Amino acid sequence: GKFQLTCAPDDGSAGATLFAFTVWSGSKLMARWLADHPELVRDKRTVELGAASALPSLAALALGSRASVITDYPAPSVLAAIEDNLDLNRELCSRGGELDGGRAAVVGHLWGSDAGPVRAGLAAAMA
Repeated sequence: GKFQLTCAPDDGSAGATLFAFTVWSGSKLMARWLADHPELVRDKRTVELGAASALPSLAALALGSRASVITDYPAPSVLAAIEDNLDLNRELCSRGGELDGGRAAVVGHLWGSDAGPVRAGLAAAMA
């Protein structure tokens, strides 16, 4: 099937100038590349930094990644859009309902800040 995607609104609510408001060409290319090379993510853990729509993470989950931490700027509207994309694509990304079991974690992360919450998200997604 095809992924359904939404992006955070570019309405100023994020409080910063971001690039999280679109599905980037690079994310489309990465998702296609992963589809051509599923062995790179199957049964592995993935982390996506600056995910925006989270398309590469969704592809990795659909291709059998064990767990994925999906990060972007810690603004509620940005993180909510990623959560919405997980919900919209739950059927494509789940392995027998396992997505509901915590295979994906959405974590706000400001680049250059402590990566501890990202590591904790990965540990939680693996629990």
